[in-house]
Amino acid sequence: MISKSALEEILDISLSKGGDFSELFFEVNNSLYFYFDDNRLEEAVVGEDIGVGLRVILGDRTFYGYTTDVSLLGLRKLAQNLAEAVFLRDQNIKVVLSDKKEYGIRPLKDKGSFEIKEVYDILRMMNEKARSYDSRIVQFTSVIRTVDQKVLIANTDGDWVEDRRVRTVVYGLSVGSYNGVIQTGYESIAGMVGWELFTEEVINKIPYEASRRAILLLEAKEAPAGVMPVVISSKAGGVLIHEAVGHGLEADLVDKEVSVYKDKIGEKVASELVTMVDAGVLEGMYGSSGVDDEGVKTNYNVLIDRGVLKGYMHSRITAKKFNVPPSGNGRRQNFRYPPIPRMTNTFILPGESKLEDMLQRLEKGIYVVKMGGGQVDTTSGDFVFAIEEGYFVLNGEIKYPIRGATLIGNGPKVLEKIEMVGNDIGFAPGTCGKDGQGVPVTDGMPTILISEITIGGTEKGE
Repeated sequence: MISKSALEEILDISLSKGGDFSELFFEVNNSLYFYFDDNRLEEAVVGEDIGVGLRVILGDRTFYGYTTDVSLLGLRKLAQNLAEAVFLRDQNIKVVLSDKKEYGIRPLKDKGSFEIKEVYDILRMMNEKARSYDSRIVQFTSVIRTVDQKVLIANTDGDWVEDRRVRTVVYGLSVGSYNGVIQTGYESIAGMVGWELFTEEVINKIPYEASRRAILLLEAKEAPAGVMPVVISSKAGGVLIHEAVGHGLEADLVDKEVSVYKDKIGEKVASELVTMVDAGVLEGMYGSSGVDDEGVKTNYNVLIDRGVLKGYMHSRITAKKFNVPPSGNGRRQNFRYPPIPRMTNTFILPGESKLEDMLQRLEKGIYVVKMGGGQVDTTSGDFVFAIEEGYFVLNGEIKYPIRGATLIGNGPKVLEKIEMVGNDIGFAPGTCGKDGQGVPVTDGMPTILISEITIGGTEKGE
């Protein structure tokens, strides 16, 4: 990508007018995007994005710039502009980089091994399967996207690493309509993989689950309202944990005093049944990588251990402030953004309980199979989430599907009210937004029983 001598020169220039630390992030991002709707392929886009982000840190201040001119002249100009912005004092820095460390994956099927017609055939087949599920399915939309990201990171500490991240995602959205009622169903599958993602199982599952869920909601009853126990399935994928708890454990929010978990290291913050982990090292997961976007090797970070808060997710900057090692959570959307603490693959470890035993504990409650979108206040931990697929349970028996339901609660309080943790685990991919940046993540959890939580609905139940 860039020669060792050129990297050392650019880093030298960037600190020539002062500064404690400098880092160069070089990215080559090749992407394919296919959008199928209304029985036809609407978009097929091939893209390439190349650029460099350069960061200089002086005390608590960060100076950041980026350029798409990756010539040596363009990089010298960027480094000089940043140095002039710092302008503290002249200093003679001589950076010596270590031997390069290389990470990354080699997909079994590279994006170049597929023709557009093959992608079209996959999308067409999914469309046909979705619509043939039920005559009430009136629309099916699907997307296939793959990104092949190559990054090079070098800094004035002498680190020099390269990483390749190949991520592929497919999702489908079915729309059902009957007697003036319209409902939608959604399903997605993604991973740190190439085109080998598209097995027969995946091609069948996406339209089936999306259409099944849309029809289920057409036939569902209005949700009851009130405070009641809830079983959340591992199929829900952990979005509740990600949003209601995970963001509060990102160290920059803790440092800004907008996290409910500030100053609680070593304290009990959850049920002793809960052990929560963030791990960017899990093979094949959508949020994984060899190193984070600061060149720090990704890690298996235990955040909550049997209910006790053990630590936060850190970038280099927050790790220095908290006097701990960086955790491998410094992430950025691309070279145009500086890295900040972000989740990777965040999940609760499995326990020992069985789903049927949890359902038996519900005299009157809700069984949540899939979560929808929502909102969270990280300062208080308060949240509201839609239930995309859920069922009313009476005396341990699943009675009927519900629609229009929401979960309303508080993250820390929910963690304390987890009474049973299942012996299973499920994961769901997604894109996490924060500070205007989106990064790929995976959320996961076993089936859990929450003793009580507020359900928002339009009916009072039976």
